Amino acid sequence: MDFWDKSVICYFNLKIINRKYYYVCLPADKQVSDKPSTMITKNLTVKIILFVAILSLITRLAFINTNIFFFDGDEAILGLMGIDILNGKLPVYFYGQNYGLSILEAGLISIGIIFFKTSMLAIKIPMLILWTTSVIFIALSFNKILKEKNLTILLVIAVLIFSPTWLVWSMKARGGYLTSFFFTSLTLFLLVKNSGKIKPWLWLITGAFLVIIYEAQPLWLPGILPVILYFFFTSKYTITDYLKSAGMTVLGAAAPYLFFHEAKTTAYVAWNTPQPNVMARLFDINIIKKLPDLLVESLGGNYFLSTVYEPGNYFYSKLFLLLFTACAGFLIYRLYQTKKIELSFIFLLSSLFSLSGFAVKSEPRYLLPFLGFALFMMVAIFSENENEKIKKIFIISFSALILTGVFCMSNLRNFSFVNMSLTKVDKVIVNDTKVMEKLIQLLKRENVKYVYTTNEFLQYQLNYMTRNELIAVGRKDRCRTPENIPLIMDAYEKHSEQFAIIGYNFNYQFTGKMPLIDKKIFYIIRPDKATLQQVGFFSEVKPVQ
Repeated sequence: MDFWDKSVICYFNLKIINRKYYYVCLPADKQVSDKPSTMITKNLTVKIILFVAILSLITRLAFINTNIFFFDGDEAILGLMGIDILNGKLPVYFYGQNYGLSILEAGLISIGIIFFKTSMLAIKIPMLILWTTSVIFIALSFNKILKEKNLTILLVIAVLIFSPTWLVWSMKARGGYLTSFFFTSLTLFLLVKNSGKIKPWLWLITGAFLVIIYEAQPLWLPGILPVILYFFFTSKYTITDYLKSAGMTVLGAAAPYLFFHEAKTTAYVAWNTPQPNVMARLFDINIIKKLPDLLVESLGGNYFLSTVYEPGNYFYSKLFLLLFTACAGFLIYRLYQTKKIELSFIFLLSSLFSLSGFAVKSEPRYLLPFLGFALFMMVAIFSENENEKIKKIFIISFSALILTGVFCMSNLRNFSFVNMSLTKVDKVIVNDTKVMEKLIQLLKRENVKYVYTTNEFLQYQLNYMTRNELIAVGRKDRCRTPENIPLIMDAYEKHSEQFAIIGYNFNYQFTGKMPLIDKKIFYIIRPDKATLQQVGFFSEVKPVQ
């Protein structure tokens, strides 16, 4: 019997038994299946998920006693939305706005309140979980692009986790930012995972996700659009498939768009949508000159550009921008040489498009998407390039970014900006959590039930931390909880003995006329009418829309 004529496939596997070498030949009906390979892939996926989860938690929870973990006024509004969910309401948009889709974040915070009550942890921990889940989807996308190159995957993910850009924002509930990041990451993962010939049902989901991204925080939308178009046109479709996929995308977008459009009509508006002025800003040389500095601030982890209390981490920012510029130059040269558009060039476009946020406002948070799309570009270059020297340069660069990021993370212990509050007193960083706790204890001890705040953000922090047991309002023309205005106006006439004024102490430490809490927050218990008039309590109230 001829061995080969019987269609026997031989697998010559080198095995060692008692230091003797054997070649093993398996018949075709017993050939090795792909199960071991599948098992390896699943194991790697689990390892990536665990790596991201553990590293994210360790690096963030290390800051639990710092001001990074204190929540600002806008985050407190998400906390109030979480409380309302527990009380049976279903808020869709960030209170006081008809934009900033926040139902996901508020829902997660409502779960956090069950476990941690109305504390900073109830806001921060759910947001950290949402951010970590988003990073996991990015990691799994990297895994697919890099064809399971373990070391490189771990290095790139470590770059993202240790980047000062996302340290503060990875735990911030700011009305749609993390929601948009999550759905962007999920969309990228689904497209990368199913690249080649994407089934029509996935375009249905993609259409829905695009609307959610736009409604939550549209800053991510310009960056993801080139990637979607790339995967759409590189899919192996017939004309019928293209038409069906396009139709599915439109259909997927239609249903959520109609739902959100209806929700907007009933939303109370205290703050109007920021309107981008693209043409004016793109042709204003003075504004364009500010973009590099703005990008440096964003990559360094700044929250707002208007405070000197935030560490710049400029070395990290400039190192990242240097690597990005080198990659961009390399891609343009390669495109000129090959005339072939690859995934890495598409992500270069995504990175550049994501800078469009500066056309809305010159604040670092509007450039948050840049880091993620730039990292995708670098990963794609690494995957598409066969030159070992270039690959080594990337490994060295990733390692340098990680080490620099680790060093810069310690600088962020001095992060201290919390909604216009003077968090630096006598050149010392004040612990905002302890200050707020002392304030609430004082107000309860004085039997205060109603508070007028000279800073509009303090009202939401007090309302959240006391679970609305203490009712506070601030600037009434921009109040995001207008239902409290008539309550507190009426309360002064009937219960003035339960009334107080509080505010951040910007200049008080030079006058010494009012009592203070840790030289930061002043308070006036049972104020007279003249004092209330002076701080604007009786100013005209904006009618509820």
